[in-house]
Amino acid sequence: MNRRQLVLTAAGLALLPRAVPVRAAASVPALSARTLRLLAENPVVDLTGANSPIHAISMQPVGYDTWIAKYRKANVTWLSMTAGSDFTKTTGQMLHVLAANRRYLLERPDEYVFVRNVADVARAKAEGKLGVNFNFQGSTPLEGDINLVEVLFGLGVGHMLLAYNDKNLASGGSHDHDNPGLSNFGRALVAEMNRVGMVCDGSHMSERSTLEMCEHSTAPVIFSHSSARALRDHERNISDGQIRAAAATGGVIGINGVSLFLSEALYDPSAEQMFRHVDYVAELVGDRHVGLGLDHVPLMDEPLPVENVVPQYTELYGEEQYPPMNRLAIAGPSVIAPLTELMVGHGYTDDQVRGILGGNFLRVFGQVWGSQS
Repeated sequence: MNRRQLVLTAAGLALLPRAVPVRAAASVPALSARTLRLLAENPVVDLTGANSPIHAISMQPVGYDTWIAKYRKANVTWLSMTAGSDFTKTTGQMLHVLAANRRYLLERPDEYVFVRNVADVARAKAEGKLGVNFNFQGSTPLEGDINLVEVLFGLGVGHMLLAYNDKNLASGGSHDHDNPGLSNFGRALVAEMNRVGMVCDGSHMSERSTLEMCEHSTAPVIFSHSSARALRDHERNISDGQIRAAAATGGVIGINGVSLFLSEALYDPSAEQMFRHVDYVAELVGDRHVGLGLDHVPLMDEPLPVENVVPQYTELYGEEQYPPMNRLAIAGPSVIAPLTELMVGHGYTDDQVRGILGGNFLRVFGQVWGSQS
């Protein structure tokens, strides 16, 4: 039974039917003492930072210092940085980028805790440092070699999605209109990720591929940075079926902060828009299956013309999905505090807020990673 159903039952009212649309969020008030306490006392997790000291796509430093300062200011405890993607075409290229990122972070122990287990997140919180590790947005850099999964996991890649938007050796992508599923390599990749303890991530993958991943995985499956397609009909968002399938594995959906994926407004990455998706997923499958994966990139707190940011998306996937003359922005970590206030104001308990801020992802990663050192 979900959060709102519990509240209604306690009030002696009939349960809401599933078809009732999610309630629009009210304006965000000033931060309450309760919100400030929850943010101060509990670990805050953003499971997708789409940057790293050496960028996975450009292989150059890209506004890193300014970008990372936002997470420190927002008291984020653990940030999973993208350090590899399907744009990183070769294993050699990928290893150079990953090695440079590891060195940058490990040489700064006064600033960072390199996260290998959930105990490291607790240590980062206690020491007032930023916990960091890596994710891969696509498996192309493996070049079809299943043996690299354990190597990457040992180097700090804690979760990996199999394909980024387009079909590759392993999986279909979210923009493949024929909705392909997992290949034989993809199914083997899921099994190997399960074996070594790397978390399977369905963001950017085709619907069929994610459903097959949930079916084949013996460990919880997450969507690190995806929002609800029922609220914004975009190919990058995920269906109720995908949300339910991941939740059935014990997984968590990290709500994405990209304005284009949040609402028809296209350029509103506000706490109110993010709350709609948080609340929708919590109503659909329960608050234990909701987290945050903002996907924030440098310079994107304010709307910028799409043609100045990702022109290839319009060319690859069409104007219906990525309108070239509209504007987008991506919620940065400063959205976390007002989003927390909205959860508090809409009746979420302290335990529920703690889970969404980070506890839910920590539960999943604690289960899948175990006590690796």
